[in-house]
Amino acid sequence: MKSQSELKRRLHAATVELPSDLKRDVERAAQQLATAGVTTLQQLERRLRDSETDASLLAALCYIAGRLGESRFVQSVAEVFHRSVEPLVVWEAAKALAALREAESLEALLPSLDQTEIEVRKVAAAWTMGAARYRRAVSRLIDLLKNADGSTPSRAHAAEALGVMRASEAIGSLMAALADPSPEVRYWSIYALGMLKTTDALGAIERTAESDDGVTGDGSRVADEARWAASQIRGKKPRDCKGRRITVGTRIRLLKVPDWLLNELPDDERTDLRFMVGKVFRVREINEVGQPYVQRKWLEGLGGFRGHGLYLDAHEMEVVEPSKATRRRRRKPQPPRQRRGNSKRRS
Repeated sequence: MKSQSELKRRLHAATVELPSDLKRDVERAAQQLATAGVTTLQQLERRLRDSETDASLLAALCYIAGRLGESRFVQSVAEVFHRSVEPLVVWEAAKALAALREAESLEALLPSLDQTEIEVRKVAAAWTMGAARYRRAVSRLIDLLKNADGSTPSRAHAAEALGVMRASEAIGSLMAALADPSPEVRYWSIYALGMLKTTDALGAIERTAESDDGVTGDGSRVADEARWAASQIRGKKPRDCKGRRITVGTRIRLLKVPDWLLNELPDDERTDLRFMVGKVFRVREINEVGQPYVQRKWLEGLGGFRGHGLYLDAHEMEVVEPSKATRRRRRKPQPPRQRRGNSKRRS
């Protein structure tokens, strides 16, 4: 009973500061363990080592072990990672090892980055190295990224891990990967260069933001990630196509609308956006990645309106400088000067 109450206390401590959705995940996994008769720390460790444990329960055991954060489970979870071929189990074991961050277990995962390893284990190992910031894996991750014959998921996860670790020694390989035929590899290489704030890559990333129409398997746009990376490299200080600073309230002229956006819209909305090109707008806000936002509204019907708003990149806008007349009007009026007279004061 003492061990059982200890397990409950540890699980409660692991969920105190978690968001409500993660608390529910822990509670569901704990209930799955209780249903299977796992009510003590010793039983948890024993079932992890049992090769007959079914995949669903094994994934829940790894999840709870990672949440508990106890080094006593490291060896057992590492054995599960190397033993199982079930993707759900392998990934839960990988996430648990990343949370536990024991050097010995992470070192044991390094061979899983080799090309001869099964795919799910290789991909999960690459992710784990990044999540645990295990620097000894950098050279192997670079080799994995550079291998053009390797699978797309393993190379993409290698690029992501190098970015998470901010591995500056990988910059050359990441920049070379910007020309990779795989959108996933390009996407995560751009992410890594953004994390590294690689100024040498800014020009190539800005060109990618303008011309790359690649889309990853989950629907993420390579061009969107390039815009984010460019803002990270620039320090989130928005500038126009000529490098001039932009703040909220700055007047800018819209130079172009991205082709990918126009291609997604119906004809009437496409016409509205094209009408905005060449017009002058005031910047209403600047988002978290440093893109200025402008908006145009049209009256429609009785009291109604339609409108469009755009977040802009540097090459899509230019600052409109106020005219001389406008500057004169804005100049603060001076109080009238007193006229000096030459007359003498009368007595």
